[in-house]
Amino acid sequence: MLNVFLDSNIIYNNPFMDSGINKRLLDKIKQINGHVYITDIIYKEVIHNYVKKLEELNSDIDQLQTKINRTNIEMSFKNIDVIAEQKKLESRFNELVEHNYITILNTDSNLLNEVIERAIKKIKPFSENKEEFRDCLIWLTYVHKSESDNLKNCFFITNNTSDFFAKDKTSLHPDLLEDSKRFTIYKGLIEFFNLKQQLFDLGNFKNLKENFTFKFNDLYSDVMIKKFEYELEEYINKNNNLLSKYIFDLSETTDIKFESYDIRDENIISTDLNIESKTIDITGDLNIYLEVSIKRVNETICTVMNINAKFYCVKEIKIDQNTDEYFLEDDFLEFNIEDLDCTKLRSDDIDSYMYENYADAESNAEAERMDALENYYLH
Repeated sequence: MLNVFLDSNIIYNNPFMDSGINKRLLDKIKQINGHVYITDIIYKEVIHNYVKKLEELNSDIDQLQTKINRTNIEMSFKNIDVIAEQKKLESRFNELVEHNYITILNTDSNLLNEVIERAIKKIKPFSENKEEFRDCLIWLTYVHKSESDNLKNCFFITNNTSDFFAKDKTSLHPDLLEDSKRFTIYKGLIEFFNLKQQLFDLGNFKNLKENFTFKFNDLYSDVMIKKFEYELEEYINKNNNLLSKYIFDLSETTDIKFESYDIRDENIISTDLNIESKTIDITGDLNIYLEVSIKRVNETICTVMNINAKFYCVKEIKIDQNTDEYFLEDDFLEFNIEDLDCTKLRSDDIDSYMYENYADAESNAEAERMDALENYYLH
């Protein structure tokens, strides 16, 4: 699971986080059940910065209006309702929290003594030139969260290279590593996405695997199911000597026709996720109920087959570039028949025979068809 911790400078340009790379971050992390964290300090700072920008815009509007009023041009501009816009942004954050897109961490007041001590000793994020109380409170809040919850895959995103980065400007400052070794630091979201795409893939793949319903008929498209049916028919045609084991009076066959089949039972043995090849390998058992008519020279024998088989299939994981969503696509399917039983029926019309015997329980007709297979072997 990915845990992303943001500095306020990552949010400033799009405080609503409803477009561009900020929205992409929220969507991707939500998609893989990860977490995005900010602190209450960052939340208040983002609100304050947004209000300040709106007030500056109102000041620009007033200045422009003053200049226009000095001319003969009749034009007026309406000031921005700063309070209303502030409430919209606050509502947006409430919505993001409510729908688990972000988590706002409260700053522990007990951190104050430690912050003061670090300020005196100039331990990062403090420096000789300035005292960054707010940076220190944010960092220690993140450290406390990651350590107390034993979080893994923690990423701190900030473009404040002077206070948080080492001299190489690519890694976390040694002072901060003393607090926690759980964090990897990045200067921006683009850098983070480019270097950690495999982690996003891993999270999406696992999520896709966990939420996919592995039912044989749902695993494959009509094309692949027809391939399965064809291979099933080919197996019976190539091994029609098996039928004589159950139907003693069977002479040379001229044609074997599939009437219908149902997968009576299935058992998924394993689903293996292969990150490198971006595939899910699935193995399982099938119990297949098959109706077949064997056409001879003067007679058509209707037969019910009960087949046990193993199947192995591969689904390739793809991504829709337009929606950024992952999906499974057909790749490979094979199955191996391990056991075959046949039942020779007394009627050419299998459906009529079954329903004549079980007409009073139509709702349970399919279940009773299965019971008939077990109790009505004629050799």
